[in-house]
Amino acid sequence: MRTLKGVAIRTTLLVIGCLLVLSVTMVAGTVPLDPRQTYLLTNGDPLALDSPAIGLASLGLFGGMTIDLYVTGTICYYWDGTTCHIGPSIPWSMAGVFSSSSNLGPSNTLNRVTGALYSNGSPVFTIPTYIGGLQTDIPQDFSIVAIASGQSGPVTQVKIPIGSQYLFVTANDSFFGDNYSTNLELHFKPIPEPSALVTLGSGLLAIAALSRRKIIG
Repeated sequence: MRTLKGVAIRTTLLVIGCLLVLSVTMVAGTVPLDPRQTYLLTNGDPLALDSPAIGLASLGLFGGMTIDLYVTGTICYYWDGTTCHIGPSIPWSMAGVFSSSSNLGPSNTLNRVTGALYSNGSPVFTIPTYIGGLQTDIPQDFSIVAIASGQSGPVTQVKIPIGSQYLFVTANDSFFGDNYSTNLELHFKPIPEPSALVTLGSGLLAIAALSRRKIIG
């Protein structure tokens, strides 16, 4: 017959092992960004590029999960092909929007992210276009913190809305086609929910109790 001490050791190892699995599956990561890319309306900006739809599932992210987000790197805001005339500097402001769809409409339309979803992220006001002063602001997007490389914070913490499958990211700028960067990156890190850890721990203790009954019964 196994001792109660042995059962306790097995239970502890089981809990530690499951928590380690949980932490490994929720891995932080980075996504490269191009400051010429945007999901905002543009005008007279033919070299601007469309922001790609970042697939959340491919990063191990899903609706209902809370994540930390921040951007590192620098942007040259006026690059003539050989020389930087404005910058390079840490981005003045970054913005993101979650979406249920990967579709991005034409660059001359305001609500280009057709599946845009509201989140609890801090609201951001995007500035009008450099040419024409056209409105670019949409209500669903949120601010993403930009910090110097090597720093640990502050960061943006946001809950991914249910139904969200994609994330679009942009620099908050008025003209995109002359931007340039070699090191701009979006960083993400899932935050385990305390309730999930409590549920996991309770479940493991229940399993251990059943195993103990079988062992000494």
